[in-house]
Amino acid sequence: MFGLEWRHRADLSSGADRLAASLAAGSGRACGQTSDSFGTLAQLMSHSDHRRARAWRPVRIGPLTVLLHGFIDNAAAIAAELGHPVPAPGDSDALARLYGAALLAWGPGTDRRLIGDYATAALDREQSCLRLARSPLRAPPLHYHCGDGRVIAATAVRALFACGIEQRLNDAKLADMAWFNAGEEQRGWFEGVSRVPLGSVVTITPG
Repeated sequence: MFGLEWRHRADLSSGADRLAASLAAGSGRACGQTSDSFGTLAQLMSHSDHRRARAWRPVRIGPLTVLLHGFIDNAAAIAAELGHPVPAPGDSDALARLYGAALLAWGPGTDRRLIGDYATAALDREQSCLRLARSPLRAPPLHYHCGDGRVIAATAVRALFACGIEQRLNDAKLADMAWFNAGEEQRGWFEGVSRVPLGSVVTITPG
């Protein structure tokens, strides 16, 4: 799992500790986190070593900072096509690095070349743009909130609440379900929280 808080105003306080704690809650695993002038990023580790987790840093490749949760089935083929090292099984940072390399090479068409079950967040620091994506057919959830000079995105919705988003049910979503309106996949279960639909990309800029 991963989460990030991308701030557009320097006076906003960071929710780094709350974000990381919410991702790790009940898992028995450590959560890596880092903060800078852009915001906060956190990722759940595959181990419980908090000292190792403190040394974690998100993948940076070119202008991109990339987080990925899940797996890419054709990673070896993609790596060969890009001339990139093949990620070791279960290495989410290596998969994120491969995904970032694919984004730099193929741009918006990247996800049409990949086969897998994944959710990603890629922050382009030069373009001031956040790209959220989920694979088609199956993918981990990816929730986000935009407002008050910041964007919060996470694969676990509780991370958004940990950053101060009010946990209030969305009546419109309840009505959708009552009328079997499954077409509004982007509408979240909570007010102010949206979801990235399967097989979709959401691009967010400060405007």
